[in-house]
Amino acid sequence: MNNFDNFKRSVFSWARKVFLPSRTVLDFALLPWKVLAFGAAVLLMTVVTAALFRSGYDSLKAQQSYPAPPATVSLKRNVTYVRREWQNLTMDVATPKQGHGPYPAVVCIHGGGWKSGDKKEMLPCLYALAQQGCVAVSIDYRLAPNHHFLDQVDDCKAAVRYLRTHAQELNIDPRHIGAVGSSAGGHLALLLGTTDSKELPISGDDIGVSSAVEVVVSLAGPTDLTKEMPPDSERTLEKFIGKTRLQHPELFEMASPVHYLSADDAPTLIIHGTRDQMVPYEQATEFLDASKKIGVECQLLAIKNGRHGGGGNVDDWNSSMVEMEKFLLSHLKLLPASTLGL
Repeated sequence: MNNFDNFKRSVFSWARKVFLPSRTVLDFALLPWKVLAFGAAVLLMTVVTAALFRSGYDSLKAQQSYPAPPATVSLKRNVTYVRREWQNLTMDVATPKQGHGPYPAVVCIHGGGWKSGDKKEMLPCLYALAQQGCVAVSIDYRLAPNHHFLDQVDDCKAAVRYLRTHAQELNIDPRHIGAVGSSAGGHLALLLGTTDSKELPISGDDIGVSSAVEVVVSLAGPTDLTKEMPPDSERTLEKFIGKTRLQHPELFEMASPVHYLSADDAPTLIIHGTRDQMVPYEQATEFLDASKKIGVECQLLAIKNGRHGGGGNVDDWNSSMVEMEKFLLSHLKLLPASTLGL
């Protein structure tokens, strides 16, 4: 039996004694004080229980190790890149062990409908890109429904600004920064590639530092939020925007990457399943057409019969990841892996 069990037994044993039938007037007079003391003991036990539970939870959480990085990659976890109100937003940083740098950098943005997800989900992408000779970072950002558009965009821009202001420390080239995102993360990556501080307001200490990226890869990210989505996606969108279409349709346009397309935007690669049940495939084809019309480089890799995050031919998905690396390699001037000894 542990110390907590002993403590609990002693509290209940004492409680039985407190509430035994009183035999004297003094005992009766002291009963309210005994009740008060018992309440204080229960409160103390509750606090101790919560503290023990929290301690156990933190210990379990600490034991949940990240997938180990490859031997040629070092990983630094939970680097604070900005503080928002009461919370620190952090990034994981994967760096090649070979080569001397400065390396190009890629910001990896997880999905989850803007309301869930964790930077840990992007670790496979992080490791793959670091093996190709760049510093890859995966970021956490504020989530709906407690936070709405523009908060998530603001956080992603703050991450890019952090990389630029800490370029020497991170051994990166601030002129060569890209963004990769999945689903909702793809949408946020597209906004990084199509907007700057003039088009979308940003906040923070380094608002004079550019948040522009040089290249974008979107995996099934929505591009035009003015178009109606499947019912589940519509509900998710409303939580992200914080309003319904009827209430504020202009916010859905404001949150649409296709709305900001201009000739100087970042080259973009879109990977999208043709049977995506959450983000219609037409979202990708319409962004491709709009990009071509104004001369922005854009490529679309269609996964035949692919759904949102899966389905279709596995080889097609695997080859799309290879193409993603090639696309980033060509625009970020990454060194071939062979030259880094990887």
